[in-house]
Amino acid sequence: MKKIVVVSLSTIFLIAFTAVTFGQDTNSRRVSFNENWRFQKNDPAGTEADLAWPKIKEWFDATGNEFLTDTASAKSARPSGNPGENIIYTRPSFNDSAWRTLNVPHDWGIEGDFVQALPGETGKRPWAGVGWYRKHFNIAAKDKDKQIYIDFDGAMS
Repeated sequence: MKKIVVVSLSTIFLIAFTAVTFGQDTNSRRVSFNENWRFQKNDPAGTEADLAWPKIKEWFDATGNEFLTDTASAKSARPSGNPGENIIYTRPSFNDSAWRTLNVPHDWGIEGDFVQALPGETGKRPWAGVGWYRKHFNIAAKDKDKQIYIDFDGAMS
């Protein structure tokens, strides 16, 4: 079974990714996920701001509803559906072959030129923005019903 992880993080510093598979038994395994990621700085052309915070925040804002015993005081429910379901680059079929292949850890700010106008605590590097990371991987049929976790260590913002 083929799976793709799509990650968008603005202002990101990636240290390591690890996939952990837990089966019905107590045996678990850790697999490094650091190699062969696809990366693109900024949203793909023609999709700018499709997943910008003002458009998706209703899916992610905390409501606290799960802690209420009186459902009459509950805040409005989250919208139905998936905020990225109509976004082409979140689909497994999206052709990301033009995206750069890299290994993590990765820090796009280090790749940019110094920007004298930026604050000193930023190292005068262009650290802010949106970056997309995609990872293609296969899951063996024998692992179909297992829980798989991906640990994102050291991701900033």
